[in-house]
Amino acid sequence: GAAPIPPVPPVGAPPMGAPPMFPPPGMPPPSQTAVPQFIQPPGSAPVPTPIPGVAQPLVEHLQPTNVEHLQPPSKKPKLSEEPQVLDEEEFAAKYPGKVALNIKISEPNDQWNLTPQNFTVELPSISSSILEVKQQILSVIATTLPVGKFQLKSSISFMKDKQTLAQANIAPGSSLELKVKQRGGRR
Repeated sequence: GAAPIPPVPPVGAPPMGAPPMFPPPGMPPPSQTAVPQFIQPPGSAPVPTPIPGVAQPLVEHLQPTNVEHLQPPSKKPKLSEEPQVLDEEEFAAKYPGKVALNIKISEPNDQWNLTPQNFTVELPSISSSILEVKQQILSVIATTLPVGKFQLKSSISFMKDKQTLAQANIAPGSSLELKVKQRGGRR
């Protein structure tokens, strides 16, 4: 069988016949040529050659050669693209007067006679509700689509009928997408 592995001496004690398997953190390895050097700059560390009869540590875990896969993809906050959400009064104060919105229908729907198109609707104020926007849409396009069978999607999320444009921070000139609701939940 294999020779028994000698115990690793405590830090600061002289080696007992065999070199330690790896140096303690922060200490240089003993100056014997048979012991591979584990602390090296990333990317330049050669794979150490195994020493017969001595168990080798898993070198991959000690050398940061490919750190990219250990970190999640960078999720940088989109502060530059999406301004902070303002409260309703603050947002409404920025946009007095009528509000024109761009509406986009990208998916045709034969059941409701919808064709892909872009058009504009105008609302009396930024305090108009999403339900009022939907009713205005239905007055502009020729469809039998009931107001409860579709939803409006902003660049961020779907909006609830009770929300106002100011609550959702939908500025004049914004684009909203009309999506027909699917039965049976998400698909």
